[in-house]
Amino acid sequence: MAELAYREPEPKIIAGAKGDWEMVIGLEVHAQVTSASKLFSGASTTFGAEPNTNV
Repeated sequence: MAELAYREPEPKIIAGAKGDWEMVIGLEVHAQVTSASKLFSGASTTFGAEPNTNV
């Protein structure tokens, strides 16, 4: 397998009135999976079942 060149990014510092801030940007992803079972469990995914029964 080929190795990828990677360099640790320099922190982005913003000067604030009461101290410096480091800029951190994240990514949050939501997805709806149409599956007959849960991703990490064999439990059912029955819609409308009593709470805590599909675990």
